[in-house]
This record gives sequence, C-alpha cells and structure tokens, in this order.
Amino acid sequence: MNKYALACAFLSSITSILLGNDGAMISGTSLFIKDELKLTDTQIELLLRIIDNTSLLGCVTAGRTSDHIGFYYTIILAPIIFFIGALLMGLAPNYAILMLGHLIIGVGMGYGLMIAPVITDEVLLIPFLKSSSTSASSGEQTRHIFGVLAMPESPRWLAMQGHLDEVKCVPQKTSVSF
Repeated sequence: MNKYALACAFLSSITSILLGNDGAMISGTSLFIKDELKLTDTQIELLLRIIDNTSLLGCVTAGRTSDHIGFYYTIILAPIIFFIGALLMGLAPNYAILMLGHLIIGVGMGYGLMIAPVITDEVLLIPFLKSSSTSASSGEQTRHIFGVLAMPESPRWLAMQGHLDEVKCVPQKTSVSF
C-alpha cells in the first residue's frame, strides 16, 4: 500500500480525535475554571454547550472556505483557528474572554471535522477503491499540524480551479499499488 496516502489519511483522520479531545479537556477543567474565575453553574453550562453551535458555524463556513482556497489550506486553517481559541482560553482573565476563546475553538473544530473526512475520502478511499477494482479486473497536536503540510490538495478543488495538470499529480502520489 502507498505509505504517503496512508499517512495523509491518518493525519486527516486524527483531526477528529484531536479536536474531540477539547470536549474532554474543558469538561475536566470546568471545576477549576469555575473556582478561578468565580463563575456560576449557568455560566459553566453555557460554556460547555456553546461549542456545538459554533462548530456548526465552522462546518458551514469550512465548505465555502474550501471552495475558495482549497482543502489543503482549509485543513491547515483549522488548527490555526483552534490554537487562537485555545490561547485566548488559556490567558482568559474573565468569562467574556474565556467564552470568546471557546467560541473560536468551536469554529476551528467545525473546520477540522468538516474537511478532514473529505480529504481522507478523496486522497485515500477513492484511489484505493479505483485501484482495487482495477487490480481485481486486471488480475500530539503539533506534529499533526506540521504533518498536514505534506498533504496534497484535493483533486476536485484543483479541477474546479482549472489546475488540471496538478490534478494528475495527486493520484500518482496517493494511489495504492498491489
């Protein structure tokens, strides 16, 4: 199997795991946050529940963003947005900044959770299925961010932008050979 294609699929698939980790982290630290910032139960509940709505916003805008700048840059944008939100939350002196950081994290999660499966599908699964049918008929968060830089752009987006010569390069890198 093509190791490059598997690495790309792994990196985009792990996005869901890494971004889902935020839910566990904020839930586990909510008692400490409550004591540190003197928050009410209602404020903590709102903080914990708001991420669903903002991740939906991230999902909706990720589709449009990927149409304009491509899946490659959109999947890189997701952890950048997420990092900005995490930084704000980590430095939050009050509830308003904490909530703003969490809202931004939600958008970053939506970006990642929307784009990562598409990249996995287009980079690994489609070439794999095509290759297997042809052969059958013919006989930690920082490493993740840097690893994503090696991923190719989506062939569909390249074709939409008129870069047909570049479309041919992606399957050469990612196709599975038996």
